[in-house]
Amino acid sequence: MSTGGGSRNGAKMDLPRASFDRLNQLDTDELKAIFHDPNRLDDSWIAEHPIYRNLKQSRDELIAGNRSLAEFTLSREDSLNEAREKFVRSQNLLIQMKKEAEEQKRIYG
Repeated sequence: MSTGGGSRNGAKMDLPRASFDRLNQLDTDELKAIFHDPNRLDDSWIAEHPIYRNLKQSRDELIAGNRSLAEFTLSREDSLNEAREKFVRSQNLLIQMKKEAEEQKRIYG
């Protein structure tokens, strides 16, 4: 069973009732104290929440994938620079050959 909660953009977000187990274990006085002083919900409450843990795991996986891709890209840098230099040399040679061919055509018709 899930409980509905509103999100900031007005969309309904379903949260599993089990995700509030820690709150469910508190007595009325403890809940009232949290209601009157929300600062009593320290970071450990959030860190223990399954949704937060899943988001953190997803973030960590994305960071690891990004790092791996960056390392791969950097490992290819030298070969890509060499290929770029070879391309520029070939391009310059072709430009020179085109000029010579145009000159030959102009001279010999």
